[in-house]
Amino acid sequence: MTPAEVVVGPTPREFWIGLGRAFAGALIFAVPVLMTMEAWALGFHLHPLRLALLLEHVLRSMNRL
Repeated sequence: MTPAEVVVGPTPREFWIGLGRAFAGALIFAVPVLMTMEAWALGFHLHPLRLALLLEHVLRSMNRL
């Protein structure tokens, strides 16, 4: 059997680096979800003709139409 080892936590610098990485990961996940929710809300609240015009504008700007 091995003797009990003392577990030491991260240094303050490692803690802040980890916290920054967690925050960046949360942003990477949250921003697209927020944009999707905004797109759905926009689609539900726009008049169908204006939504069709917006879709046409987006497709033309992407050279898809």
